[in-house]
Amino acid sequence: MKIVKRLLVLTSFIVLQSCASTSIHKTDSSILPVQKLQNEIYAVFSDSIMAQSNYSAMVKSMDNGDVLFSHNSQTLFHPASNMKLLTTATALSRLGVNYFFRTLLTADSAAFTTTDTIIHGNLYLKGGGNPELELTDLLEMVDFMKSNSIRSITGDLIADDTFLDSIRFGHGWMWDDDPATYFPHLSALSLEKNVTKIIVTPGDSVGDTLKYQIIPYSPGFSMSNSGITIDTLLDYKLKVDRDWMAHRNHFEISGNYPINAGPDTTWLNVENPAIYTISTLYSLLQEAGINIQGGYKRGVMPKSVDTLFVHKSDPLSRVIYNTNKVSDNLAAELILKTMAAEITDTTGTAKHGLTIIRQFLQEIGADSTTYRIVDGSGASHYNLVTSDLMIQLLDHMYHKFNIKGEFLASLPIGGVDGTLERRMKSGKAFENLRAKTGTVSGVSALSGYISTVDNEVLAFSILMQNFIGSSWPYRTLQDRVGEILANFSRIK
Repeated sequence: MKIVKRLLVLTSFIVLQSCASTSIHKTDSSILPVQKLQNEIYAVFSDSIMAQSNYSAMVKSMDNGDVLFSHNSQTLFHPASNMKLLTTATALSRLGVNYFFRTLLTADSAAFTTTDTIIHGNLYLKGGGNPELELTDLLEMVDFMKSNSIRSITGDLIADDTFLDSIRFGHGWMWDDDPATYFPHLSALSLEKNVTKIIVTPGDSVGDTLKYQIIPYSPGFSMSNSGITIDTLLDYKLKVDRDWMAHRNHFEISGNYPINAGPDTTWLNVENPAIYTISTLYSLLQEAGINIQGGYKRGVMPKSVDTLFVHKSDPLSRVIYNTNKVSDNLAAELILKTMAAEITDTTGTAKHGLTIIRQFLQEIGADSTTYRIVDGSGASHYNLVTSDLMIQLLDHMYHKFNIKGEFLASLPIGGVDGTLERRMKSGKAFENLRAKTGTVSGVSALSGYISTVDNEVLAFSILMQNFIGSSWPYRTLQDRVGEILANFSRIK
C-alpha cells in the first residue's frame, strides 16, 4: 500500500513537473527575444576599449512601458550635450512652441518729418536673448531707417543686454576653452553666434604679408598680422588666434602660408557680445549714409522710449530644432536664462533657469537629489545625471502630445543630419534612429528613440565616460547598439 501511495505521489510530482516545465518553456519562449537583446548589448560593451571606461544604459518601450535593458541606470554620469534635452524639453513645456525672442530698436525720440529726419537723442538696441540674431537682421533694421528717411542721430548707439545677467560663461566651464566657437560668451544681445570668421589668403608674392578678411567686421576689432607668404606647401605653420587672455577682440595672425594655397578660414568667439553687436550696427548705419554724432556703448534703455522696429526670432520650436540638431551651446544657455527672465519676471539667470528645469523634472517624477545640473548646454563637467533620468524625460516627452512633434523633430537623425550626419550611414538604424549626441573630454553620450522591425518605439540612453583620446571608438559602440535595437523583434 505504501508503495502504491509512493507511486501515486511520484506520478503526481512528475505530472506537476511536466506542467511546470511546459509553463517555463512558454515563458522562456516569450522572453527569449528580450534576453537575446540584452546579451547582444552586453556583448557590445564587453569590447576591450571599455576596460578602463564605464557606461550606463537603459532601454524602455514607449508602447507598453517594458524596460528591456538596464545597466548602471542609477549611477551618475556626465551627460555632456545630452543636457540640452533637459533644457529644450523644459523650454517647450514652459514657454511654448510659439514663443518668440524679441530684439527692440528704440529711440529717445522717433519724432521726425520729411523735413526733419533726425532722431534727437540716443538709439537703443535692446536684446531679448535671441541666439539666432544675424547680420541680415541688423541690415533689416538699417533698411527700415533708410526707408523712413532717417539721416542723422544726435546721440549715441546704446546696447542694452540687461534682459539677462552679465555672467558670460556657464558654471564650471573650462577657462582655457576660450576662444573656441563652442565656448561662446553669453549675452542677451548676441550676433552671429558671437563668432567671427577670419579668412587668410597668401600675399601676391613670396615674402609678402598674408592677406585677411574678417566677417562680420566690427569697428571694435583690431588685428596684428605677422604672417608671411612662402613658396612651399611643406611644413607651413599658420596660426590665427584672439588675445583671449587679455579679454580683447584683438586678433593675431602669425606663421606662414603657401602662395599657391587656397583660403584658410578660422572661426573664433568674440569678447563682449553686446559691444560686438552694437558696433556692427554702428558701422552698417554709417555705411548706409546715416550720420551718428555720438559713439556706441553698453547702457540701459529708458522705460519711456519710442519703438522703431521689433525683430522677432523664429518660433521657439525652430530655435530648439537648430539647438539640438547641431548641439548649439549658445542657444541652450540663452534659452535657459530666457526661461528665468520670462517666468520669474526678473533678470534672467542660469540659477533661476535651472530651478525651472528641476521643477519640471520633479513633475515628471524625477527626484532632485539624484542628479546635479549646473548649465543649460552640458559643457560643464559638473553636470551629473543617470540614464534612468534621461529615460524618464524621453518617456514623458514622447507621450506629451502638444510638444512631442517639435521635440522629436529637433533630434538628429542617424546618417542624415545634425551631429549624426556621418554616423549610421547604413543598416536599419539609418534614417530611423533619432537621438541627441553628447561629447566633452572623456565623455560620450547618445539618448533618443528608435523604431524596431515590429514598429515598436524604444527610448534609449547611453552614457559613457572615463576614456582617453578620441570619442569615435565609443560612438561606434553606441551605433552598434542602435543597430541592435533597430533589428529587435519580439516575434521569434
